[in-house]
Amino acid sequence: MNKMANPRKIAVLTLMKIERDKAYSNITLSSVFKEYDLKKEDRAFISALVYGVLDRKITLDFVLSSFMKTPIRKTAPFTLAVLRTGLYQIMF
Repeated sequence: MNKMANPRKIAVLTLMKIERDKAYSNITLSSVFKEYDLKKEDRAFISALVYGVLDRKITLDFVLSSFMKTPIRKTAPFTLAVLRTGLYQIMF
């Protein structure tokens, strides 16, 4: 299927899928890339975001938890994925 979408949104949805399904990141990214019509640069950007957030998840959650009133474990999955992705881009 050829869909055009925002690379950041695709990264967030991919992170949610990986976490929800306890899926392998490389296999999930591969299937996501088949689903969307993406430029080479967008694929690289999405990969960098997904792998970066996964790699720095503990650090990102530590920083986020110092600013949030709601505990990380009680935060909605979409909200948490967006916050982690945005913070990753700011910090790294």
